[in-house]
Amino acid sequence: GRTCRAGAPARPSASGPAPPVFVALEATVRRHGLSIDPFEHLIDAFEQDQRITRYDTWDQLVDYCTRSADPVGRIVLALGGHADWSGRDADLARMSDATCTALQLTNFWQDVRRDLSERGRVYLPAQETSLDPDTLRAWADRPDDPAVRVAYIRALRPLVERTRALFAVGRPLPRALATDLSPVVWLFGAGGESVLTAVERIGCATLWTRPVLPKWRKAALVLTAILARRRWSAAP
Repeated sequence: GRTCRAGAPARPSASGPAPPVFVALEATVRRHGLSIDPFEHLIDAFEQDQRITRYDTWDQLVDYCTRSADPVGRIVLALGGHADWSGRDADLARMSDATCTALQLTNFWQDVRRDLSERGRVYLPAQETSLDPDTLRAWADRPDDPAVRVAYIRALRPLVERTRALFAVGRPLPRALATDLSPVVWLFGAGGESVLTAVERIGCATLWTRPVLPKWRKAALVLTAILARRRWSAAP
């Protein structure tokens, strides 16, 4: 990918100066010699989110994730010295992308009702689910209708299963990284999988109930990451 030139993250805009966050990133990006591509992809995804509120297919949704989520993982890899994504670090990038896409999708399945009611967005792909915003709004007001619940759950469950498969692709990633980076990456993946499990535990009925991790589960994940770091550090 292209490495950063001065001011590269602060992509010019006809509407005014670059957002302060991108100006602040400039020094970090230049210091580490990061590619500008992930940052541009994040901006593209942000702009897309302002225009598009509905996705027809799974592939369209995953394509959005490649720009809204995957670049974050690639930036983390690059900061850890793994920036040759088309060469020696290709497998790491593939696992990172799978994990980040799975994290984004998990958030979508967790927040179906919130995205619909507060943001007017539906991330359930229409072709796979045969669901549209009007149907979802009507169903949201019928939490005790067994037929509605079964229809929604049948629509969401295959998406949850495909998301679980993406997490599986990324599971080997932490052990392939340096010890200081591994626990953080593991924590993100394990945390995301735990949320996906919470979705399953409520029967995938996220149109009526938003699953969350209890505090004890969050604490357990952090403790496991700390212990894993010690174990990996001691490994020959």
